[in-house]
Amino acid sequence: MKKWFRKDAAAALLFLAPSGIGFGLFYCIPFGMVIYYSFMDSTAGGHFAGLDNYREHLNE
Repeated sequence: MKKWFRKDAAAALLFLAPSGIGFGLFYCIPFGMVIYYSFMDSTAGGHFAGLDNYREHLNE
């Protein structure tokens, strides 16, 4: 029975892999980039601004 379970688990991971890769590429990576860029002065060669961007928007 363990051998059968391992075979099914391997097949399940094989079918779930494209979904996991897509989730990482199209959700996790862009989300991380948005968080990173929110702490920068600009996206092209900007310097670390910290929370200054958030303070600027809260004071408007």
